[in-house]
Amino acid sequence: MTTAKFLLSLTLTLLIGTAINNSHAFALFSKNEAKSSYTFEQNSKQMYDAILKGVPIFARGKTKINMDTTIPDVCAGRNVVTEEDMYKVVKQCTPKFFLNSSIKTLDKYKSK
Repeated sequence: MTTAKFLLSLTLTLLIGTAINNSHAFALFSKNEAKSSYTFEQNSKQMYDAILKGVPIFARGKTKINMDTTIPDVCAGRNVVTEEDMYKVVKQCTPKFFLNSSIKTLDKYKSK
């Protein structure tokens, strides 16, 4: 496969994935709005930001949506996100192949 064909297939795959994800945009919008009313305690905000920063740019949007929609489920009935909650969020959102490195990222920001 030539480089041009490979890049074209990769681009099409990303565009199709984006189109599928955007079809759920209205359903996710209300959950993202709700997420903005959460208070991050301890170092949970630094953990959240570090996970996003560690994800490749092309996957960052999907990762953010996954975390933002999982936070209300993990923090059911509470408006506070703790470090423990971030571990639960990451365990639910992260593919198994990347889970160990994501946990190590969270561990860097864990309060003593």
